[in-house]
Amino acid sequence: MSKYLPFQLFIRQCLLYPLTSPFLPPPEKVEKDFSYAAGQKIGTLEGGGGFGTAKTGQTIVYEAGDDGTYQKGYPLVGDRFTDNGDGTITDNASGLMWPKDLKGAACNGGSSIGWIAGITFAEGLTFATHSDWRMANLKELISIMDYSLYGPPLNPIFIQAVTSSYWTSTAYKGNLDFRWGVWFTSGNCSNIHKAGNAYIMPVRDAA
Repeated sequence: MSKYLPFQLFIRQCLLYPLTSPFLPPPEKVEKDFSYAAGQKIGTLEGGGGFGTAKTGQTIVYEAGDDGTYQKGYPLVGDRFTDNGDGTITDNASGLMWPKDLKGAACNGGSSIGWIAGITFAEGLTFATHSDWRMANLKELISIMDYSLYGPPLNPIFIQAVTSSYWTSTAYKGNLDFRWGVWFTSGNCSNIHKAGNAYIMPVRDAA
């Protein structure tokens, strides 16, 4: 959970950085677990990159010591996702841009597709004036899962019409005829034979 600077730390920063506005240090000087006192976002969070692993979204404590107890992950300041108004959503934590409509043109009309065909589709996609889309890798696709939700564990800012398996660009090292996939019904990850069919949700770097 993100925190504001304790009073003593804020006073120290006013003394150290009096010419910045309002008394703010450069982003690289801000303690990792604190937001700027003025509510501005921390360093790399604003431009993408985050601080290691993301929060899962669980906030309820079901058992002392569980995920809800600690809620570890990089702090999110303000809204996690921004609707860009052009059919895309930007994840403000990772700096990645996604299609909003899981059954829209950018997601192959919500139809399943083979893995090679999916790669070709994503690489050739022009959508919302951008032509640098690609198939998401495993960690990128998992990053938008919200495990406080189910069926699908995905923020309702997305238009969620398909809740089955989605391709990633990541090979399954146990058998290179398979690729990693993410099930949007549950958020589970598993391998899919690349000759099979699954859905696709392309991604691009927003910055």
